[in-house]
Amino acid sequence: MRASWVTRFSFKFYVIFILISLLGSLFFNYKELELFTLFLVVLYVLQFLVGTRLGSTWKPKKILNLQVDSDVLLKFLLVFCTISVLLGWFYIIKNYGSIATIFASSLAFRQETIGDGVQLVPVYISYSACFVYVGLVVSLSRFHYYGQRKDIVRALYFGVLIVLLDFQSFGRIGMLYSIFIIIGYVLLFKVAISIKKIIIPGIAALSIFMLPRWFRGGNSLEGMSDEYADALKVSIPGLFSPFLAIYAYYFSGIYALNEYLKKTNIVFYEGKRNFSSLINLYNRLFSLEDTSHRLIIQGDNVQIPYDTNIFTIIGECYMDFGIFGVFILPLFFGFCIGLLFKYEGLYADALKLIMIGWIFYTPIYNAFSFGGFLFPFMFLIFLTCTVKNEKNMLVKKCKHLEK
Repeated sequence: MRASWVTRFSFKFYVIFILISLLGSLFFNYKELELFTLFLVVLYVLQFLVGTRLGSTWKPKKILNLQVDSDVLLKFLLVFCTISVLLGWFYIIKNYGSIATIFASSLAFRQETIGDGVQLVPVYISYSACFVYVGLVVSLSRFHYYGQRKDIVRALYFGVLIVLLDFQSFGRIGMLYSIFIIIGYVLLFKVAISIKKIIIPGIAALSIFMLPRWFRGGNSLEGMSDEYADALKVSIPGLFSPFLAIYAYYFSGIYALNEYLKKTNIVFYEGKRNFSSLINLYNRLFSLEDTSHRLIIQGDNVQIPYDTNIFTIIGECYMDFGIFGVFILPLFFGFCIGLLFKYEGLYADALKLIMIGWIFYTPIYNAFSFGGFLFPFMFLIFLTCTVKNEKNMLVKKCKHLEK
């Protein structure tokens, strides 16, 4: 039996990621990886691949046969998400007085509001805004079938909302997920791309993506790479600082995990890292005082030699349940993705883009530990499993338009 698309893609992706990560030792003063670290990396990848293979052997089933017009859904999401994002900014500006004040103290603002910090935006607004990702992937999926310009315009608009949402914490996680989704769109639908045509959009996207880091780094390119200066084996011109920061952010997780495993006082979180989004939602809805479950990416920092708390999803699995977590969790994640990839239709393809984005995120952490990513994923599962397949209807309409 031939391996499924997602199994083949995952294998190629992890091989490339591991090889590029190992090349980092040529530029950074990383310490040599220990055998146990390499064992955990290989174990995770193998278990994930086995999971996707097992999931792809199951036959998908529709729970219901509802009708939800994707065009109507997008019109609703455009209004709903716009209001949600703007309301979020309203509460933030109300607290700090002005946008100028927020941008002038961007680093302090971020440190004060992320994780266990001050929650300026009501939870129902912040979780409502996360449906921008549903709008983005459904727009792209519609464009694949319809080929209509309005869906690309919608996708761009949802992208703008995602940028505005990220700036509410001067983070980049939403923009990064959007980039992964677009790459996933190109790979999944085998879109031919001209290098010349993507140079300007690519530079623009990179510039926007680096803006939050630029503000937090003191409004200079050099400030973005100051934390890596002492860790480098070679001198890097300031012009290349954004690329250095991106590489250090995305490809150093294995080395961070290697240092974390050397600790003698490791305390396992028993699911509070990988499933923190569900725990956080429960805590916020019921206003619990205990905040020990809000452990998304905070704490447990290591020096590799620069400071980091990104350990890849492999580290997240280990931090929850030890070696057992690295054995069982990727098997579970892979099985779910392998099964869901068997569904067909417009909403199913939108769901696939979310899942490909999740795979691209695993070198950093489990993206679904954030409610902002998990709830759109769950909503798309609902649409995929309960809504009447639009694929045949769309294919017929496309053929009609071609005539």
